[in-house]
Amino acid sequence: MSGLPAVRLTKRFVRSWSALAIWVAIFGLVVISGQTPAIVGPYTAAQSEAGRVAYLGNCASCHLAELTGRNEAPQLAGSNFVAAWGGRTTSELLTYIQTTMPPGNSGGLAPETYVNLVAFLLEANGASAGSQPLTSKTASAIRSAATGHYRLIGDTSIPGRSSC
Repeated sequence: MSGLPAVRLTKRFVRSWSALAIWVAIFGLVVISGQTPAIVGPYTAAQSEAGRVAYLGNCASCHLAELTGRNEAPQLAGSNFVAAWGGRTTSELLTYIQTTMPPGNSGGLAPETYVNLVAFLLEANGASAGSQPLTSKTASAIRSAATGHYRLIGDTSIPGRSSC
């Protein structure tokens, strides 16, 4: 009977180290891969592409083609955008854009164009397109899709303008 506590201690020791080894192996695979899974956004790739085209034609003159903003026009991609809008929903962003943009012509774009602009902003902020289209009724938390990791998407040349 004197050997019984040693057997229990050994089994506990082996189980503890086995669990630790499994955890380290899983963590190591995540670190080695160096990639986090892409967050799927509540929009389609076609919506984002249409939004990019609309952005370049209607928004880039103030917010710049790279979405970096200038003067009164805020940055629309990156950590500042997610800090300002991450706690809000896509429908709140859509309403804000529709009621304030473009300056001097608020609500002057087609409703679908505004939806596509929101899709483009999500993608520019790290979200990946999904299979479900964004609608005016979609109320997804922006932070649940947008990471703030800015992604330059497609050709950023502004139609009708030559590059400097």
